[in-house]
Amino acid sequence: MTRSLLTLPPEILDLVVVKLDNQEIRECCVVSAAWHRRFLPFLYKRLVIRHPVQLQQVCDSFLAHAEDQVADAVRSLDIHIKTITSRHLPLLTAWCKNVDSLTLRWSIWHEHDHKVQMEQQQQQQQHASHASTSLLAFPVFPAAQLPPSAAALMSAVMPATYPEPPPVPAPAADDGATETTTPTPAPTAKTDPNKTNYEAVMASFIAPFKHLLQLTTMVSFGMPDATVPSFLPFLPRLTKLDMKNGCHLTLEYVEHIHERCPSLQTLVLQCTLLQTLFELQDVNLAGNDTAIASPWTPTDTLRTLQLEFINGFDGYLHDWLLYFALKYPRLVNLHLRQYGSTFTTDLLDAQQRPVAGTRGVAPTRIFQLLSQRCPELRRVEFRNINVHPAFWRSLTMPLEHVSLYMPVSPPRQTIDAPGVPTAIGVPLMAHTLDSPTLAKHLTTLELAPCLPADIQAHAAVVQPLHLCDLLARFTHLKHLTLQWKKEAPPMELDALLTSVPRLVTLALAFSKITISPLSSGNLRRHRLHALTLKSAVFTDDVFPWMNAHCPQLKHLALYTSCRTIPDLALASHHLCRILLPDTRLDTLAIEERSVMPIRLFSLFKMPCDKVPKERLHHPHFSHLHHPQHCAWHMVKSYDHVNSHEYDLVALNANQSFESTLPTDRVRLSCPWYEDFCNAAEAVYKRNETEKDDVHLITTLPYMHILCLNVANLVINGKKIPFVA
Repeated sequence: MTRSLLTLPPEILDLVVVKLDNQEIRECCVVSAAWHRRFLPFLYKRLVIRHPVQLQQVCDSFLAHAEDQVADAVRSLDIHIKTITSRHLPLLTAWCKNVDSLTLRWSIWHEHDHKVQMEQQQQQQQHASHASTSLLAFPVFPAAQLPPSAAALMSAVMPATYPEPPPVPAPAADDGATETTTPTPAPTAKTDPNKTNYEAVMASFIAPFKHLLQLTTMVSFGMPDATVPSFLPFLPRLTKLDMKNGCHLTLEYVEHIHERCPSLQTLVLQCTLLQTLFELQDVNLAGNDTAIASPWTPTDTLRTLQLEFINGFDGYLHDWLLYFALKYPRLVNLHLRQYGSTFTTDLLDAQQRPVAGTRGVAPTRIFQLLSQRCPELRRVEFRNINVHPAFWRSLTMPLEHVSLYMPVSPPRQTIDAPGVPTAIGVPLMAHTLDSPTLAKHLTTLELAPCLPADIQAHAAVVQPLHLCDLLARFTHLKHLTLQWKKEAPPMELDALLTSVPRLVTLALAFSKITISPLSSGNLRRHRLHALTLKSAVFTDDVFPWMNAHCPQLKHLALYTSCRTIPDLALASHHLCRILLPDTRLDTLAIEERSVMPIRLFSLFKMPCDKVPKERLHHPHFSHLHHPQHCAWHMVKSYDHVNSHEYDLVALNANQSFESTLPTDRVRLSCPWYEDFCNAAEAVYKRNETEKDDVHLITTLPYMHILCLNVANLVINGKKIPFVA
C-alpha cells in the first residue's frame, strides 16, 4: 500500500506547510497534478501588493485559477496603493471572501499625483492618436475574403468609419496684444472636489470583508484635525485595530472606534497631538476608587492598548490616563510612547492652550486610579513619560513586564520626590521603581535611564554599581534590557550578572562593557542563555570570561557596529573578536549597518590541534589551509539603503582573492582590500610568514569568531554555514 503526504488530515498538512517557504511550496506544486491542486492555495494565503500592476496580476491570477478556488485560501492582504479608486480593488473584495487580516497603506497626496500622471498620459495618447490619423492611412480588408468568425470579429472591434481629428485652431491675428492663458492648477487637498468621497470609498472597500479580525491602516486624508475616522465601517468581528493616520487624538475619535468595532481586544493608535478632555471636569474623584462613576460606557473587551504620539502637555496626558482608567477596566497590556519633548503646565498657560480636564488633580491621584481601576495589568511600557511612583505602589497584582524609558529632563513638580538628591540618573530610577510588589514578582524589565549630557559633572548618579544595587531588588528578574551611554562609566558584566542571579536574557545597548579586575578568582557560573549587544564596545576579556562563567549561553546577537578594544583607555578599533572556544551556540545573528561595516568575517571552529593557541586570537592567512576548521567570508555588495542588498562571498586559499572578488568592485568601500590581497599572495605564493597575521593590516576591519560550533549563523539576514 503506497502512502502519500496528501493522505494526511488537512490540519496536519497545514502544520507541515507552515514550516516551508514559498520556494519549497512551488516545488511541491510541480510534483503532480494532485499536489498542484493541494499546495497551490498555500501560495495565496498571504498576498503583498505594492503596485497597481501587481493588483491587476493578482486579479488575473484569481480568474485563471478559478477552478482551484485559490482566492478562497487568501487569509492576509497587505496592500500599498496609490489610488483608492482603482477599478481592481472591488474585484479583490469580491474574490477574497475569507480574509481575516488586512493592511492598507494609502495617502491622498499619492492619489493626486496619480491623477496628474493619468491626465498627462491621456493627453499624450490623444496627441499621438491625432497625429497618427492625420499621417497614416488605415488599411481596408474586404470582409468577403475573411472567414466568418474573423469577419464578425473585425466588424465588432473596428468601426466602419474613423473619426476625424479635431481641427487645429488658426492662430489669432497679430494685433500687437498678447493673449495670456491661466494654467489649470494641480489638484490639492484643499481644492480637489473628490476629496470628501475618499473616506466613503475606503469604507466601501473595507466593509465587504465580513470575516475580518485584524485591520491595519496607514492612511492619510490630509486632515490631522479630523473629528472621527469616518472611513472605518462597522466591523462587528474585528479584534485588533492598528491605525496610523497622523490625526489628533480626541474623545470623539476614540469613541467612534469603539462604536464601529464593539469586539475590539487590541487597539494601536499613532497620532500627533493629544487633545484635552473637558468632560473630566465633571467627574468626582473623591471617595472610594471603585465607586467613581464613569461618564463613558466601559469597554470590557479591550485587553491591549498602545498609544504613540509626538508630544503633549502633561495635563493632557493625565486626562487620557484617567480616561483609560475609567474606560478600560480589564486592560492587561498598556504601552504609552511619546516622541519629542514633554511640555509642562507653565508652558501650557504661556501658549494659552485649553485647560486640561484634570487641572487641579494631583498626579499622585491619577496614577493611583490607573493602577487600581485596571487591576488586571500585567505588562506596561512608558517611553519618555513622567511616571509617578504612586503607580507602582498602588498595584493590586504583580506585573510581568515593565518597559521604562525615562525622559531626558523630567520636571521636578511631577516627581514629588523631596528625598531624591537629583532628578536624573540611577537615583531617579530607584525612586520611581520603589515598590515591594515589583521587587518580589517582576520578571522582565527594560530600562533607559535619563543620563545627563555632562557625565563628568554628574558622576555620582551614573555609577554602574548603584545600578547593580537597584537591580538586585528584583529577585525574580529573568529578562533585562538596558540602555546606557558609552561616555558613562563602563558596565562590569560580572557584577551585573551577580546582582541578578536568575537572569536568563540580557540586552545591552550603547554601553561600554568590561570585566571587574576582582573577578579572576571567582568561579561562579551564571544562567545566562541569550545575550544581545547593540552598538556596544567591550574589552578583550569579556567573551573569554563568558566562555568560562556562562556555560549555558546558546544565543548571541550583535547589532550596529559592536567593537572590541584592548583597553578602556584606548579608542575603539574597527575590530570585533568573539572568543568562545568551549561554547556551542544555537544561533549567532550579526547586523552591521554602519558607515564602516565589518567586511571580513573570520570563522574558526574548535578544537584544532594544527594551529598553536597563541595564533587563534587573530585571523591568519595560514588558517585557510585548514578548511575543516576555518572559513572566511567577505562582503560582495553592500547597500546602505536596501538592507537586502548584502551578499557574501567565500574566500579560498587555493584561489586568488582578487579573482574571487575583483579589487575594482570594492575599491571605494574597502580601501584596505588591495593590501589584503597583496599580503595573501605573499603568504600563499612566496611563503612570507612575517605577513601571515591579518591584524598587521591596521586599516582592515574584521570580525573573528572562535567557537566550538554555531548551528545557525545569520549575517545581515543571510544564513551561511559556520564552517563547511
